[in-house]
Amino acid sequence: MSFGERRARAAQLLRRALLVLREDKALIILPLFGGIGLLLVFGAIAVLFSVDHQLLSYLQGESTEAEAAYIAFAFCFYFAVYFVVVFFNSALVAAVVDKLNGGRGSVLRGLGLAIVRLPQIVAWVAVSATVGVVLSFLRDRLPLGGGLIALFGGLAWSIATFFVVPVMVVEKVGPVSAIKRSVEILRRTWGEALMAKIGLTVGAAFITVPIALVLMGLIFVLPDQYRMYPIAALVVFCFFGLIIMTTLKMIVLAALYLYAETGKAPSPFNEDQLRAVVQQKGA
Repeated sequence: MSFGERRARAAQLLRRALLVLREDKALIILPLFGGIGLLLVFGAIAVLFSVDHQLLSYLQGESTEAEAAYIAFAFCFYFAVYFVVVFFNSALVAAVVDKLNGGRGSVLRGLGLAIVRLPQIVAWVAVSATVGVVLSFLRDRLPLGGGLIALFGGLAWSIATFFVVPVMVVEKVGPVSAIKRSVEILRRTWGEALMAKIGLTVGAAFITVPIALVLMGLIFVLPDQYRMYPIAALVVFCFFGLIIMTTLKMIVLAALYLYAETGKAPSPFNEDQLRAVVQQKGA
């Protein structure tokens, strides 16, 4: 299948995801909570560094104690960020899976199922944080090749773990089993899920980049007393754009996962479309 055909199928999946979101706009609340949670985490880090001006310099030191402190701090940072992302993505996937299976798919039900899956989520976040620390350490501490290793290692990790969230939510398995199942499902979807993510990113860029450029231009041309307005508009625009992209990606993931496992296309996704995307078990 050519790149153009894959891109077209990704666009079709995204249009179906938009139908799901249009039917139940409340689904966007969960990634919105996740975005607010991330802002709180980054805000807390900023406050910490502003209170202790020597902390950053100490963490960048080359002593054994500084390296140990750097690793501990990096792990806590990654754990906090990943926990917020994974928890609310899990809640969103749980709500979407319930809705696609004919249920109400409410926000409260999604949060309830994510809470039930807390042991799996915490275990997965710990593994992800460890990987993040290792890649960060390689990038920062190895002057030659560390950046490339971190780049390609991170890319391979993100691909291999693409279906981990729906696997954890539906199958209630631990991190190792979730990764194995994610790779298995990814092989049977012919990479279309990744194309959907890329297609969404490219499509969003065509819409958001011109608007962002206009707002950035206003920042430079307006008098100083008015620059705060386009700056605020740019921040809000980027924030909510990311929220919508996350919501659509999770809807597509949930639909592909359900079809890969059951062979039945959840409404409003088209069965012929999904059959062309997903290779069924035993095929």
